[in-house]
Amino acid sequence: MRPDNKNKKSSIVLVSDPDTDCRKLLQALSESGYTVVRAEMTEKSPAASGEPDLVVWHQPGKDSLPRKDLKRLRASYSCTELLILTDSDLLEDEIKSQDIIIAAPSAEKIHLLNTVNRAIRYGHLKRELENLRSQVAMSFGFDNLIGISEPVMALRETIARVSPTDITIAITGPGGSGKRLIAKTIHHHSNRRFAALISVDCAALTAATIETELFGAGSVTSALKRADGGTLLINEINFMPQPVQLRLAEFLKDYRLPQPDGATGEKIDLRLIVTGDDDLDSMVRKDALRTELLQHLNVYPIAVPALRERTEDIESLVDYFLRRISTQLSCGPLTITHQALQKLYAHSWPGNIRELENALQRAAGLCRNGQIDDADIRFVGFMEIGNQTAEPVRKMTLKGRQGLLADNQKTVIAKALEENDWNFTQTAQKLGIGRTTLWRKVKKYNLARETVES
Repeated sequence: MRPDNKNKKSSIVLVSDPDTDCRKLLQALSESGYTVVRAEMTEKSPAASGEPDLVVWHQPGKDSLPRKDLKRLRASYSCTELLILTDSDLLEDEIKSQDIIIAAPSAEKIHLLNTVNRAIRYGHLKRELENLRSQVAMSFGFDNLIGISEPVMALRETIARVSPTDITIAITGPGGSGKRLIAKTIHHHSNRRFAALISVDCAALTAATIETELFGAGSVTSALKRADGGTLLINEINFMPQPVQLRLAEFLKDYRLPQPDGATGEKIDLRLIVTGDDDLDSMVRKDALRTELLQHLNVYPIAVPALRERTEDIESLVDYFLRRISTQLSCGPLTITHQALQKLYAHSWPGNIRELENALQRAAGLCRNGQIDDADIRFVGFMEIGNQTAEPVRKMTLKGRQGLLADNQKTVIAKALEENDWNFTQTAQKLGIGRTTLWRKVKKYNLARETVES
């Protein structure tokens, strides 16, 4: 019998008392293709050799297992599966809490190897699950709402507060400001995160397609039905045709699917999140939203600020996007010059965060030696907002960066460091910035624990 992974031998740490004879067990595991390292159980914890695929604790002929030895093993190999070969009885609470696998040391060789292989496979699956959970957390964590400005800090707190509830939410803000990311973050931090998040994009569909997608027709299952148990996200609801809005308002009265014969329809359990470029009252005034639907949607509004309203977050966003672009392109670390950063601060950002990300992606493709200069920053595809010219924005932004903005950042960072007992990892997560950015700003503002405490 061989381990599943043919390209890499699975590693096992075999732990036993110094006087225990493990020669047959070592031979059986080695002949089966495992890499086995022997570790003796002494007064000191067995030395951890990397992170093995499995720890086998060989304890034959024992009436009981010392609880202190079990704790030492778990301290040395906290993330590894534990297989105990023993004839003794273990406490039930210890078995359940530690997820331990038990086998008799006198078991036949084939049975023993099957147990070892099953324990290793279980450990691999568990680690894969943890990796997937980590990826989801990285993609939809609250710290992905990058920035330390007051609007972003308030937004992050609001999202954390409403996510566990089932309250209907209307997320409004200019295009490219991150409304969809916020909606997905809310879903993945809700009690419905293990169910589906179904999205209907009204701006990308025709009027007839929106109605079919939402309510179903023929072989098309309605989005309302597919979102049962989960979350329904309706993007850009102001583009939804008014007849469809009336049908949706009727559904939201009792959350029952409409039936052609007028019979009582199936009850649907979903949470509703909608997004739009304008606040709901303005949509009604512009005849983009029916008043019949407004009363069902205007439960908890969340307004997302435009990037021009949170220019102090630009440096943090740049740091985040450059790290992500570097990983996506596998091009090594990307840096940005002071002149290029000043050019970004001087822009009015009609396309908001999406425009900033696109500009940095272009710059990453144009720059040399991984350093982005002001000549690499090019703004494409956006017009200035209304009749506003770029010059007043430049003056306002640069003034803020040189004066009040710096003072505000220093205060916010100092307060966050103090609240997190100067733990840089926790502080960076709280502020929604990277550790490198935090270190750079601490150095820039000459912050130290003594200066903050005083």
